[in-house]
Amino acid sequence: MTVHDYSQLNTAISVKEQSFLSRANLVQLLNAVDDEQLALYLEGTPYSVPLAEIRQHDVLDQTIMKSLAADYAFAYQQCPDPNLVNVFGLKYVYHNLKLFLKMRAIGRDLSHLLIPIGPYPLEALKHLSLTLESDLCDPLIVEEVAQTWSEYQDYENTVAIDMGMDSAYFRHLRVIADQSQLPLLQELVDAKIDFFNAITALRALAQDKPNSFAYQLMSRKGTKRPKEMLHLAKDGQLASWFNAFNALPYTKVFDSYVQAMQSGKIQASQMEQLQDLYLTHLVNSASLDALSGGQILRYLNGREMEAVNLRLILLGRANGIAKEAIEERMRLGYHDN
Repeated sequence: MTVHDYSQLNTAISVKEQSFLSRANLVQLLNAVDDEQLALYLEGTPYSVPLAEIRQHDVLDQTIMKSLAADYAFAYQQCPDPNLVNVFGLKYVYHNLKLFLKMRAIGRDLSHLLIPIGPYPLEALKHLSLTLESDLCDPLIVEEVAQTWSEYQDYENTVAIDMGMDSAYFRHLRVIADQSQLPLLQELVDAKIDFFNAITALRALAQDKPNSFAYQLMSRKGTKRPKEMLHLAKDGQLASWFNAFNALPYTKVFDSYVQAMQSGKIQASQMEQLQDLYLTHLVNSASLDALSGGQILRYLNGREMEAVNLRLILLGRANGIAKEAIEERMRLGYHDN
C-alpha cells in the first residue's frame, strides 16, 4: 500500500471523526435530569431517539447498532485493505454464523439477534450455514463452518457451535496477522487473543470452574498457551504477562490495573476495561503513520467505544443504575489522540 492509497480514506476519516461524541457530550447525557432532557441532548446526533421510546431497550440498542453498522459499511467500502477492517469486523461475522447454525440446529428464530456488520451480506451467511458451501465467503470461513457443524452433529449440543465459532474467529484473526506486512495487525491480534484468554481465565477462577472448562474456551493462538495463562491468573502473576507483553510507551493510565494484577485481585471486568484501554492506546499510537492503517483502526475502535459508552449510559439509566456505577465503567480513552 502507498500513501496515495490511504490519503483519500484518511481525509474522509478526519471529517467523520468530528462527529464523535465528546467527553462533554457524554457527561451531559450521563447527567441529564430526566428523560426529556436526555432525548433533547441526543437530537442532532446519529443516536436520536423519540422521547416515548427513550427507555425501550430494543429501540436504544437498534439505534446504536444502526449507526455502528453504517460506520463499518463506510470502512469496508473505502479501505484499500479489507483485513484492516476485519480485525474489528470479523467478530460480527462469526457471531452471525453462530446464530444461523443454532437456528438450523434447534429450529428457533434468532434473527432479532443478528448484527448486519461485516464484509458479507446476512443472506450469504445464512446460505453458508444451511449448505456448508459458499462462492462468496472466504474459504477459511467455509471450512470452519463445515467443521463446527460436524462437531455439533457428533455432540448434539449447541455448546459445540459456540465453542467452534469462537475458536474459528481467533484462528481467522491469527491468519490475517500472519499474512499481513503491517506490524500493527500482529500487535492487535496478539492483544485481542491474549486479553480474551486472561479474561476467560479470571472468569473461570471466579466461578470455581475446573481447569478443563477454561482450556476448552481459551484460544491457542495467543502469545501464551492457555495452561500458562490460567496458571498466571491463578497465582496472581498476570502482571508479569502484561509487563512483558506491553510494548507501548509508559503511561500512568495502566498503573491501577497493573497494581490490581500484582495484588492478585484484578477482576474480569477490570481486565475488560484494560483491554479496551490498551487497544485504544495501541491504535492511537500508530495512527500518525500514514501506511500503518492506524487511522481506520483508530476510527473503528473509537466508534466501538462510543457504542459501549452509549449502552452504559442509555441502558444504565433505563435500568435505574446509579450514575457513579455507570461512570466507573465508561471508556473515554479514545478521545486522547
